[in-house]
Amino acid sequence: MNSCAVVFEQLCSSLVCVIIVYFQCFINCKFSSKFIISAVGCLSYANMPVIPNKNKFQGEIYHTGDWPKIEPELANKNIGIIGTGSTGIQVIPEVAKLAKKLTVFQRTPNYSVPANNYKLTQNQKNQANIDFHKSKEQLKKLKILLTHLN
Repeated sequence: MNSCAVVFEQLCSSLVCVIIVYFQCFINCKFSSKFIISAVGCLSYANMPVIPNKNKFQGEIYHTGDWPKIEPELANKNIGIIGTGSTGIQVIPEVAKLAKKLTVFQRTPNYSVPANNYKLTQNQKNQANIDFHKSKEQLKKLKILLTHLN
């Protein structure tokens, strides 16, 4: 049993709720394509990790990839979150606002920077459409040029 599982097992008795934010990809396939459009994300299905003695845990267990339709009550609970990937680093600060105590289980630290997203004004949307069409025309011209050079 690895050290994370031992720590998890020891803390289970004091936790009321565990939120699992842990994903693995076991696909070992090769694909060939002229174009790749990645739109589904790497987290398109919930992958529950194998945690020794998880069935002995008597609290609630939630997975961000299979979140219940009715929002769980997390306020004033002792909560453990497993994983600090892209979803974990978004969930942790929000859960921390509600939890009585929050314990985070982390294997590998994640580096992230704020996206600085904001709501676009109508003028910005209009300009983006204009710029897109200009870029599209420039790419068509470049494609014709490259085709003639080959």
